[in-house]
Amino acid sequence: MSLLFMKLKEKYTIKELENIFTRRIVFYMRKNNTPHFTTITQKIKAENLGYTIEDFKVDYEKYSSHKEIEIVYKILSSGISLTEYAKTRGFHKPNLLKALKNGIDYNNSTHLKYINEFIEVDTGNLEFKLYTGHVELYGSYEELELFKNKYCIEYNILFEKFIGKYHLAFDGWIFEKIKRGVPKKALSHN
Repeated sequence: MSLLFMKLKEKYTIKELENIFTRRIVFYMRKNNTPHFTTITQKIKAENLGYTIEDFKVDYEKYSSHKEIEIVYKILSSGISLTEYAKTRGFHKPNLLKALKNGIDYNNSTHLKYINEFIEVDTGNLEFKLYTGHVELYGSYEELELFKNKYCIEYNILFEKFIGKYHLAFDGWIFEKIKRGVPKKALSHN
């Protein structure tokens, strides 16, 4: 039995599920089959069931090899298929699917438009300064290297001798995302 069906049964009776979906879908789930995720999320929000991405990975193994499985989960959780998502946003479906499977290239503007609404840039414990055209992140070399690799930043990590810290300065899409969601610890400079 799928984790999804178990979570549905925790919240609803079989009769209620048959009223929400159809008898056929409920019968299908009762026979240890997992329906298309959007069949459920079009009617009930996954988060209302306590259904997590970890549950999704177990139930929908066909997506387990996708490097961007969290984005797949978010799209499907919204109640629309990947095909519908691509179509309604004017994306070329094969390119979207390839990017979700192989990973997003943060230096590829086509890839970025696919995921812009789903990606939040996590600066973690790094301090940063915003400038007009770029941002400078400060922290340990290891933390900066992890950030640089995660977001495919092509600039070098340098040691700022006047401050005594390592920093990574960059512009582009990641800078814009940070700028739009400026946390309180940021220092703004022009």
